[in-house]
Amino acid sequence: MPTSEEVLKIIRNDKEFKNINFPISKKFEIYDYIKRRDSGTLSEGGLTYKYILEPSFEIILEADENYVFGYSKNKKTLDINVFNSTISIYKCKIEDIHKDKVPIELFTFLYNFLSDYSSRLNKGIFVYGPHSSGKTYILSAIYNFLVEKKIDVSYISLPEFYRDSKFQTKDLSDYVDTLKKVTYLIIDDLGFADLDASFRDTVLIPLLKYRDINQKGVFVGSLSDVKNLAKEFIYPNDRSAEKSMILMKLLLNLTEKQKYNLEDKKKEEN
Repeated sequence: MPTSEEVLKIIRNDKEFKNINFPISKKFEIYDYIKRRDSGTLSEGGLTYKYILEPSFEIILEADENYVFGYSKNKKTLDINVFNSTISIYKCKIEDIHKDKVPIELFTFLYNFLSDYSSRLNKGIFVYGPHSSGKTYILSAIYNFLVEKKIDVSYISLPEFYRDSKFQTKDLSDYVDTLKKVTYLIIDDLGFADLDASFRDTVLIPLLKYRDINQKGVFVGSLSDVKNLAKEFIYPNDRSAEKSMILMKLLLNLTEKQKYNLEDKKKEEN
């Protein structure tokens, strides 16, 4: 994964974006858009990634005639309500994950999880890798399994949750309280968008600290490994390095010791 500076350089040299005045906080969303555009995957399952300039720059998902709320017609995606947003996850099962597509240790964990999920309340998993490496697919399979078992579980996409949080006060506090106490929590898309120090310190750290104290694990999907992710949570003019290390320590405590790198399997296939 390129650094923040490298991502900005890619965007500013891109023929489509070099003359667009975009907010720096959107750089990873734009970088993801560029990668999708260049790989021909801007449109998937009846949903198309687009950007708008007015009233402010945003990357949006636009549905076409092939999309029906809740499912795409090819039955590959499922919409779930998350706080004040709707996000799409895969409609898949743990049994759909093939052992040659993921690290063998992760495959073993997932299949053990089918039978002993109730004994794994205090530790989730941390999966990381580039776009389209399978993070959301794996987390979706875990979510769908727990829903089928009627187990209390919440799934959030961190960039969407952050965006919604900027326009909420009381509702946000109530929702974070729910995320603290839910039996299983899944946090996807860490590292896909720039957050801010206030969100890190008043929402993310207290949320994870509560779950750590109460031994409630978290399932995490991240663009980067923990070492590189730490850099994304360092901001100027505050005790950012210290706060970032607190956040990373919580993530380490709440997930299995083994961190699963999906990029390695992606490379093997190419």
